[in-house]
Amino acid sequence: MSYGDPKRRPWELHLAFLAALDSFLPTRPERTAVLGDFNQRFPRTYQPHAVFDAINEVLLKRFKLATAGLISPIQKHAIDHICYSPDLTADVAESLSNLRPDGGQISDHFGRRMR
Repeated sequence: MSYGDPKRRPWELHLAFLAALDSFLPTRPERTAVLGDFNQRFPRTYQPHAVFDAINEVLLKRFKLATAGLISPIQKHAIDHICYSPDLTADVAESLSNLRPDGGQISDHFGRRMR
């Protein structure tokens, strides 16, 4: 799926969104959670270093990341994440499988829950 001008370079819209988000978020957030499809894995895997650096600058300098690494019990890295401001706490990020009992996919994303 593509959005807007088909001549855009890979990750261009992602970087534009991060720039807009940077101006929207408070420098020192309180009682705030940011969650959604970040299209990046933590630790970094396939995304370009500049894109990984941008998300670190915009989000991870302000928020704690609850969903880095392998998510139990399915032991997969996520691209959907939950971040929270330093004044909040989170216990465990758990996954909900995206596979039906017969092995077919329900979605291309797996679910998550914080306790």
